[in-house]
Formats: sequence, C-alpha cells, structure tokens
Amino acid sequence: MGWLGVGSASSRRTMVAVLFAGFAFTAVSVQAQDAPAPAQEAQAPAQADAFTFSTDAAVMTYYVKPDQVTTFEKIWGQIRGGLEASDKPELKAISSTLKVFKASGAPTENGVAYFVIVDPVNKTQSYSPSPFFLFETGFFDDATARQYLADLQAALNGIVPVGVDNAAAPVAPPPMAPEAPAAPAAPAAQ
Repeated sequence: MGWLGVGSASSRRTMVAVLFAGFAFTAVSVQAQDAPAPAQEAQAPAQADAFTFSTDAAVMTYYVKPDQVTTFEKIWGQIRGGLEASDKPELKAISSTLKVFKASGAPTENGVAYFVIVDPVNKTQSYSPSPFFLFETGFFDDATARQYLADLQAALNGIVPVGVDNAAAPVAPPPMAPEAPAAPAAPAAQ
C-alpha cells in the first residue's frame, strides 16, 4: 500500500510537490497581507494619466453601446459647448483643437466607434472626460457632472487613448517643370 494508500511513487512525488508549492504560496500571501503599509513617501508614484499626451496629437477611441449613441453625443455636445463658450483662454484653446468623429457603417462587436481627435495637444493638459471635462472645468454643477459621468459610464464599452506623432513631413509640391523655350518667330512677310 502506498503513502496514504494512493497511487504510484511518481504520483506521490507530484502530490508532495504540489502541496509544498501550495504551502509556500500561502505563506507568501499571508506575509504580504500582514506586512505594514509603507509610508506614503515610499509608495510608487501614481500612475500617469492616460489622457495626458506628450505627443504631437492624440486619438481617443470611444466604443459606445449602440443604444447609448444619443446619450454619448449629448454629453460630448455639452462638453464642446462649454469649451466654446468658456471665457478661460486655455479652455477656449482646447475647443479649437478637439474634434469628435463618428465611424460610419454598422457598429463593431465593441459598439459604435467615436474618435476624439486633438491636434495639436497641450502636453500639460488632461483630456479625460472625468475628472477634467466634467468636474474641473466648472462647466457643470456637481449634480449635473455626476449624472453625466454615470450616463457616460453606462454608455461606454471602452476607451482607448493613444498619443500620435507626425510620421511624415508634409508632401512638397512637385518641382516646377522648366518652361519650354518659345518657338522662333516666323519671318516677316515681304
């Protein structure tokens, strides 16, 4: 009869190895849970805002649930309207660089694609719907901003923000062809 009455020697070795690994993992988990939290200064820096870009331009793809298109467009309309009407020059400047496009055709499996394009970007500015556009700009009172945030979250299947750089210099016009020499004048009639 084998160890604990089960299996061959090789299966017992495998079982012991699995049990040992399980005990080791449990010990590491418990030790990590019991460790005191490090001081605030020693913690890793906060994750960078995915909506702040160090690139020339940005493309943010919003995947909107097909039945929530109207809600999404209403919220972005309010944000764009707030930017346009702002008396703050930095917000007014964002208005002229931010455009919202809707992909044509049928929705994808992710939903209806909208592209929010910023060109050029302000490299110190966040283009995040929340907290920046909905709360920090001051366009909306707190209750309205919270409602728009809840509506926006319910409307989205995802957001993919991507910074982009100019990949090619502008195309130069072709060189001017030299003008063909003028044909010699016909001799004067006598």
